[in-house]
Amino acid sequence: PFILSSKQRQMEELAQLRERLGFKGSAERLQQLGPLDAGQLDDSLNALAKLKEEWEGEISASLDRELVSCQKSIDKAVAAGTSVGHVQQILSRGRSSLNERKLLEAMRAVELVRAELDNAAQTDRRLNDTLAQIEESLEQLKEMKADVRDATVLLEQSRALRRTGQSSSAADLAKRALERCQ
Repeated sequence: PFILSSKQRQMEELAQLRERLGFKGSAERLQQLGPLDAGQLDDSLNALAKLKEEWEGEISASLDRELVSCQKSIDKAVAAGTSVGHVQQILSRGRSSLNERKLLEAMRAVELVRAELDNAAQTDRRLNDTLAQIEESLEQLKEMKADVRDATVLLEQSRALRRTGQSSSAADLAKRALERCQ
């Protein structure tokens, strides 16, 4: 019947989610229930419901730990001066999804937060490298008695934008300052 196949599909999706979270043997555990028989619909549905409740509890606890870990990573990024406001919003949506028992959405939020934090860290490192390169170029130009006012203004504006969390605008200004230095 349709109900039994639908429940089996839901359990297979939960098994995949468990695997993504590092739980092993989900498919085997599902197979241990044996062939689900339409003639024994109540027994089959009860067995699936019991396993589903157990798995959802494990998945929820694991996702909660992942969200806490992501929050700690965000806090570290903020302390380091990285702009991560949009990542905090994604994490909040993930927490809401978990509270609403939308486990797959919560997992997607965790994965997206991690990817965005990695991206923000790489962007910040590139910006740091560019700013250091500009400072070095400005020192060389000053030694040669060249006019560095425009580049210095752009450098300071870039730093100010970075402090306000506008990393992409800061990077654009830093590139312009670097061009003026060359």
